[in-house]
Amino acid sequence: MDSPRLRRRVFVLGATGTQGHAAVQALVRRGHDVVCLVRPRAGARGAWTPADSARALAGATVRLGEATDVESLRRDGFCGERFDALVCCLASRSGTPRNAWAVDHAATVQAIYAARE
Repeated sequence: MDSPRLRRRVFVLGATGTQGHAAVQALVRRGHDVVCLVRPRAGARGAWTPADSARALAGATVRLGEATDVESLRRDGFCGERFDALVCCLASRSGTPRNAWAVDHAATVQAIYAARE
């Protein structure tokens, strides 16, 4: 007999990318309460509007903000709320070393610290 799944509250960064989108879909399918922080102009080359993000991430709560800005992450993303897990699928948009450092490393580290708060 399968054990009942626990419903978790999950905060996702990088939800509009390929891996992030797949993670959100899987989490929503499994019945978790998913909250995503996305840029106001998200997706490849900023082509997605907030409405596009909401449609693509159906079943999740979409909040607008900037993951590379720790104040936006706290204020617009976490909003002082409690989450059981942080899923980080952030990836550099340009692939340049500077952008990779800012997004892949620094924003991820900031998110971990902000989540602990």
